Amino acid sequence: MDFKKTSFIVLSGLIVTMFALACILPTLTTIKMGGDSINSLSDGLLAFSADILLISSLIISFLIYLKNKETRFTWHFIDKIVIGFILINILYGFIISGEPKIAFLAIRITYLPIGFYFLARLFQYQNVLLSRKIVHNVFMIFALLAMIGLVLYFIFPQVNEKLNAMSGNIVSEYFIQRMGSLYLTPVVFATVMAFSAIYFYQRYLIDNSKKDLLLLLLVLVCLLLSVSRGPIMSFGVAFIVLSLIYKKYILSFFAGIGMLLTAICISFYATGNLNFLLWLFKSSAQTVGMKKDVTRVNFWETSINDFMAQPWGYGLGKAGHVAHRHLMDVPNVKASLYSTDGWFLKMACENGVLGLTSYLILSIFLLILLVKHIRIATNEMIILALGLFIIVNIQSIFSNTLDFHPLIAFYWLIIGFSINTYYKHEV
Repeated sequence: MDFKKTSFIVLSGLIVTMFALACILPTLTTIKMGGDSINSLSDGLLAFSADILLISSLIISFLIYLKNKETRFTWHFIDKIVIGFILINILYGFIISGEPKIAFLAIRITYLPIGFYFLARLFQYQNVLLSRKIVHNVFMIFALLAMIGLVLYFIFPQVNEKLNAMSGNIVSEYFIQRMGSLYLTPVVFATVMAFSAIYFYQRYLIDNSKKDLLLLLLVLVCLLLSVSRGPIMSFGVAFIVLSLIYKKYILSFFAGIGMLLTAICISFYATGNLNFLLWLFKSSAQTVGMKKDVTRVNFWETSINDFMAQPWGYGLGKAGHVAHRHLMDVPNVKASLYSTDGWFLKMACENGVLGLTSYLILSIFLLILLVKHIRIATNEMIILALGLFIIVNIQSIFSNTLDFHPLIAFYWLIIGFSINTYYKHEV
């Protein structure tokens, strides 16, 4: 048996399975556990099943790297920046945290998914069609998730209400109930839909395929029904950028008209007029304008004060959702408990100036590489990576997107695939 061929087949299967499982895991854990904590081994295995697959994928990829010299990717400067970003922040954040358990939880959601960047780099000497197939299969799973979301939303709305009640969460609404599909959490589901929308838009531009246009509009409906403004706005920016790159303006025009009509239909469904769309723009403007009556803005102000009080950071796990969940009831704790609405601000509070600066350096170098190759050749994996880069980093102003574990591992996977094609100069 060819170890190299078999190992990559197994690895590809694990990757796709992990992201498929991640889509349904919130619903499965809610059905089994409700809103309770882990009380048994079976609870733990279910709750961490996606993590088990993620770690298994990383272990297999590491074994492939060790066993086969011909599969070892060539280390470039960007790889060293990525590994430097991981090591510097883990070591520094762990030292100043003083809370090992909390620090490990922070490593899990922020830095463990970046391992998928190096997993992807392992595919450097494989046929590029293999990495494209992995990406396409995951996006088709996301499209299926969108279809399930629409069925639950319009045909079985009581199921969503019951699942939220079981988990102890309140069904969130802005004019209408927000769609979360099997993810249950609207903002994470919206991020999945924003990723998918840019992928199917790219496929539509490349192939002029009506099927991809329909899939684009399908996931757009779900994106709008999530009423999550960060993903909606960031997708809009990425849509414009991809339209300018491909310069297929007639196709972009028809896609734009379809998207506009879809948005108008959703607005009339929500409010009976255009008020829903107008509210999306107005609410987003109020957030960007730092209006005092916006909850997210109040959290930002609190987190900025936390940062100013300790600009070198509180340490791993002492900011963001980990701190909010595990340290809220700890008396006199030194942490930034409300840095849950903006990853850049969370990073500044967690690892301070060093943490934020290190990520900005990484993202600037990555952006330069992506843009530089687009000027050389229209590489579809690099353009997809650029689209997701825009979505992730714009949304990270408003949400802790780079902590959406394990979904964000898919972003790092595509970034790694794009670096492979960058150095191979494939189109």
